[in-house]
Amino acid sequence: MSRRTLWIGTYPVAGQGSPTGQGEGIWRAVLDTRTGELSEVEQASVTPSPSYLAWGAGDLLYAVNEELHGGLTVLRRRGRRLEPAGHSGTGGSHPCHLHLHRQSGTLLAANYTSGSVAVIRLDPDGLPLADDPHQVIRFEGSGPNPARQEGSHAHYLLPADDSRMLVSDLGGDCLRKLAPDRAGGFRDDGVAVRLPAGSGPRHAVFSA
Repeated sequence: MSRRTLWIGTYPVAGQGSPTGQGEGIWRAVLDTRTGELSEVEQASVTPSPSYLAWGAGDLLYAVNEELHGGLTVLRRRGRRLEPAGHSGTGGSHPCHLHLHRQSGTLLAANYTSGSVAVIRLDPDGLPLADDPHQVIRFEGSGPNPARQEGSHAHYLLPADDSRMLVSDLGGDCLRKLAPDRAGGFRDDGVAVRLPAGSGPRHAVFSA
């Protein structure tokens, strides 16, 4: 099969933080995997600064809203369009990454600017149970680069095993650990590894 559908998140034309409705949102395109050509490009949904997307169960698509007052928008695929299905705040600023944690029935969001991780509980259909997160785990830390390491900046969520998570902290030059708690959420389990000062880790991946 040489045709694949892509769903693409975008910022506003005028830049992050500018008023909604200037072309940003989620776009749909068809990729020809043999030629690399994109066709049938169209806007599928209008939502503020959806910089990261993650598929849920069935036709649900989760999108961060990377704004000062961060949000999560849940959309349902209806053919070539996406329809709003739910929403939750993330309890922090500029969420930039998501991870669907199926074992606990939660969605985790990394709030970049505020250096925190939101734990959002989901109902059996995959929709947020509340308008606000069940839990917000805040980190403290900084690095030698004052332009981008004045505080902790959670940038990426990586499963460590079936239950625990790692968080790339760009501001704190480390990978942090999250472990399940007894209340159906997570707890800060300390630092997994400290990286060279100023390195600013954004992403992480396990080798084979």
